[in-house]
Amino acid sequence: MIEDNTTAHAEETLRALRMTLVKVLEAAPVIPARVRLSLDGAELDVSWHDRVRPVIPTIPVDRPPEPGTSPPDTPVADTHTVRAPLVGTFYRAPEPESAPFVEVGDVVTSGQQLGIIEAMKLMNAIEADHDGRVVELPVADGSPVEFDQPLVLIDLT
Repeated sequence: MIEDNTTAHAEETLRALRMTLVKVLEAAPVIPARVRLSLDGAELDVSWHDRVRPVIPTIPVDRPPEPGTSPPDTPVADTHTVRAPLVGTFYRAPEPESAPFVEVGDVVTSGQQLGIIEAMKLMNAIEADHDGRVVELPVADGSPVEFDQPLVLIDLT
């Protein structure tokens, strides 16, 4: 029981530190080079080499779709969207000079790597979760992405 309370307290402390970090970054006029926060013996120390403020996409005004078109977020029948599982920077290739993992028209299989999201200097593989053909890559290489943002559209037929 003591271990469960300790774990719960540690998780709550880390969550509080994370929320404080988000508030600090939102309030800062420029991205700081380093932020160190501590609470109840836990510390969060984050530093950035590239202090560029991430681009936050604007929310479009709702308009009725033009006749004969589908709204941009409406998936086409038999199309699956691979979405960003976290916030970060999306890369289409393993290295700047390398070929992209996939291109429009490529046939992919479940588990095949489609890209990478870099978040806090960690590289997170983005994999296909369905077999199919890549029909759209809506995010440019090196672009910031938000959680749940569409990354790759796969035709399942």
